Amino acid sequence: RKLSGKYHEWFAGKDIGAFTETVAKFGAASNVSLEEASTAFGRFQQSFEVAQGKNTPDYFNKLGSAIAFVGVKSAASEKEIVAVANQISAAGSQFGFTTDQVVGLSGALASVRIRPELARGAFQRIMLGLSSAADEGSEAFDKFAKYTNVTGDAAIKLFKTNPSEFFHQYIGGIKDSIA
Repeated sequence: RKLSGKYHEWFAGKDIGAFTETVAKFGAASNVSLEEASTAFGRFQQSFEVAQGKNTPDYFNKLGSAIAFVGVKSAASEKEIVAVANQISAAGSQFGFTTDQVVGLSGALASVRIRPELARGAFQRIMLGLSSAADEGSEAFDKFAKYTNVTGDAAIKLFKTNPSEFFHQYIGGIKDSIA
């Protein structure tokens, strides 16, 4: 079956062979249609290409494997993971998340049945709120820092240098506080 669509066309002259092969394999092995897979893989490539230099043919195989792995290890299907990932990949890239981290977060959000559009809004609000508080200083950031077991200044430094790691620690701290 021939793939088409704006993301498939965008790849002409880039990684079209690897892209087409991986999308076809992924579509055949999952509950994701070829069109959905093509769109998702294209969006990931666009979101993460500049930020992480992802221009290798192996990128698509790793992306498909990551989605399949999260689908097996979570309560979400590949289709649900792809739907959420389509919504949060641009913001994830903007805040320094890797492709794998966005796939994992998408699986977690899809597992608790958060609709993709709501996942995007919630993720953006959280990250923009953290960014705004970090810009205001340690006093404003203390309410977030308390979940990471570090001072406000140390938490701001972590957020500004590695927002995805801060987010991971922050969510882990929230989980531990309610457990």
